[in-house]
Amino acid sequence: MHLLSNLKELKLEQLPQLKCIWKGSTHHVNLQRLKVMRIERCHKLAFLFSPSLAQTLLHLEELQIRFCTELEHIISTEPESDGHGTVSNTCFYPPVCWLKLKTLKITSCRKLEYVFPITLARGLQQLERIEISHSRQLKQVFNNMAKEEDNGHDILLPHLQYLVLEYLKNMSSLCPRNYFVMSPPLKRFHVDNCPKWVHFGNTQVLQAQSKGLQLCAFKEMICCSKNLTLNRSSGFQNLIPDLDSASQRWQRRMLI
Repeated sequence: MHLLSNLKELKLEQLPQLKCIWKGSTHHVNLQRLKVMRIERCHKLAFLFSPSLAQTLLHLEELQIRFCTELEHIISTEPESDGHGTVSNTCFYPPVCWLKLKTLKITSCRKLEYVFPITLARGLQQLERIEISHSRQLKQVFNNMAKEEDNGHDILLPHLQYLVLEYLKNMSSLCPRNYFVMSPPLKRFHVDNCPKWVHFGNTQVLQAQSKGLQLCAFKEMICCSKNLTLNRSSGFQNLIPDLDSASQRWQRRMLI
């Protein structure tokens, strides 16, 4: 029998001494019915899930994290014990797949450098909303954990409608340079005070500036966007450069 297998909602708030949600082996814990998880002001948490525990989150729909100042990872990258003395490296686990996740909100997590490994991006088929703010060390939403160069691929987020990024002073991109994000139903793309943003996946900035944001960094994305907000981006010279080329590239990808 797995522990917590009937848990549907988990809220942890104002637990300043909490260092881990589950101590020790998590191989006998199953969060298969968990739908909502909200973590707030748990200042000593370094990560939320072990790799094995993350794989059980088959029905997670909402993940909100606020004011967790020591949080470094959503999913731990440390080797994991099975409770019998055997330690497994995270690279030997199959990719995590959160097919039900719809809402992701993160604010004021100052040590978080990325949100998900790039392998998880392929499993976010229901994701509708991403809101991230005031996390000063965040560099990317999706990160290539392996670090070695690869050919990359398209990341399809077929239901993403709202992408809001605010006060992320070290964020340079949504994903690694050799990956390309597609989100046909995007309705709102709001970027405020992200001075280091230089490219949107595979589309490179044509005129990079040390401050501000260049719209050409994500010109493929705006072909379907209905609401675009840019603030504190003083370096613009051309608001929408080479839009015809972006539109043609988008149409080619939709026909593949």
